Amino acid sequence: MIAAWSAEISSRCLDRGDYGRADKWCFSLRDICFNRAEGLHSAIIRDRVCLHQNHCARDVPAVLVDRDLTFNLYCRLAQTDPSDAARGEYLRWLDFERHWLAAYDAVWTMSEEERGGAIREGSDPERTLVVPNGVDVRRFVPGEEGELAPAAFPEVFYVGSFRHLPNILGFQRLCREVMPRVWQRVPNARLRVVAGPRHEYFWSTLAKKGESMDSDPRFEIQGYVEDLRPLYARATMVVAPLEVSAGTNIKVLEAMACGKPVVTTPVGCAGLGLKDEEDAFIREDWEQFAAGVCETLLNAPLRSSVGARARRTVEARFSWVSIAGSAYSSYQALAARWRRPRADPHDRHGPAHCF
Repeated sequence: MIAAWSAEISSRCLDRGDYGRADKWCFSLRDICFNRAEGLHSAIIRDRVCLHQNHCARDVPAVLVDRDLTFNLYCRLAQTDPSDAARGEYLRWLDFERHWLAAYDAVWTMSEEERGGAIREGSDPERTLVVPNGVDVRRFVPGEEGELAPAAFPEVFYVGSFRHLPNILGFQRLCREVMPRVWQRVPNARLRVVAGPRHEYFWSTLAKKGESMDSDPRFEIQGYVEDLRPLYARATMVVAPLEVSAGTNIKVLEAMACGKPVVTTPVGCAGLGLKDEEDAFIREDWEQFAAGVCETLLNAPLRSSVGARARRTVEARFSWVSIAGSAYSSYQALAARWRRPRADPHDRHGPAHCF
C-alpha cells in the first residue's frame, strides 16, 4: 500500500506559513492491480480519503504527486514584474513547496523539466520520478470537423479558466497580437473561449485595473462547460497561447486526443516532448503564432495530417494505459526501499534560484 497526496495547493494554505492546513488530506491508494483487457495492461486505483496525511498511514510509504511546481510559475511572473509583491509571492510558494518536497518518501512530477526543478530545490534525485499527465483516449476521441458549426466560419478554440492568471494573459495575447493578424487573412474566423466558472469575477480581480474584457462580436466567451467534447468537435483548431505556465497542460493533450491541430507557444507545451510541425505547431513569437493559425485554418489536408499524428502521439505516450506501467513500477520500487528515512521537512534549503 502507498499513500499519495496530490499537490492541489490553495494559496490560503500559505497564509502565515500555515503548512498544517495543507497537511490535511491524503489518498490511500489500495487495491492497485493490473488486469488484462483487450490485451492491454491498465492500472486500477481506488482512492480512499483520510485525514492527516502521514498520520493515517504511518506504516506505508507516501508519495507527493506534484502536478506542477507552482514556484516556477511565480518565478516567471516575478521576472516579468520585478515588484516586491511579485517576488514575495514567489518566495512564499518556494518555501512552501520546498517544505513538502522533503516530507515524502517519493515525489512524482509530470515531466523531466519539472523533475529537474524539484531536485534543484532539494528533492532526492533517487526518489523523484516522472509519471506524466494523461488523458482518457476513450472519452476524448476525434469527431467530424465542423459538425456543429457552419463551414463559413472557421473556429479557433481556446480553453483557459480565468481563475488562473496565465490563461488571462494568454487571452489578452489572442485579442491584441494574434486574432487581428489572423483576420487580415481569414476575416471570417471566429474565436471561442471557455473561461471557466465566474470568469467575469476573476477577470475583474486578476486583470489589470480598468482593463475590460474584449467584446468583439467575433469572440464568443463561455463560462463553465461541463463537457468540452462537443466544442472540440466543432472547432477547426485549438490554440494554447501561454507565456507563463507550470507543469504540463492537459488542455493540449485533450485537444490532441480529439484529433485537433494545436498551435502553441513553447511554454504551452512544455514538458510534453512534442515535435513541431508533426504533433503540433510550436511558435516562438506572436507573428509566427498568428501565421501558424492562418496556415492551419486555410489548409484542410494539413489540419487532418497533424491532427491524426497528434492523436497517435497521445495514444502512444499519454493514455492511461501507456502510463500505467511506469506508475506501477514506481510503486514497486518505492515499496521495496521505503524504510530509508525521509529528509526533515523543516530543514530549510539554500537561496532561491529565480533571482
